Amino acid sequence: MGQPIDCNPLTVLQESDSKVSLCDLRPGQVGVILDVRETDPVQADRMKSLGLCTGRQIELIKQGNPLIIRVFGSRLGLARRLAKQIVVDPCEKPGCQTGGEVS
Repeated sequence: MGQPIDCNPLTVLQESDSKVSLCDLRPGQVGVILDVRETDPVQADRMKSLGLCTGRQIELIKQGNPLIIRVFGSRLGLARRLAKQIVVDPCEKPGCQTGGEVS
């Protein structure tokens, strides 16, 4: 059974030695969200409603401002300022799946 997803964007799921900002992923690279450090509650709620919460797998499609990411099969444009607030654990395994839960 998969790990439960905590959609409180201000909660840390776990500590990791490989944690990086979403902005640091390479295009095509997958990561699991560990923390969303947005302090503005309105922005935090908006990010949560987009599916950007701890435990979620995401893929960086394109660098830039906005960054293009894939979450649950949907492509989203995310301002670089907001993307810097998202801490991810990059997936280094071949065949990482994109856009879903951690299994």
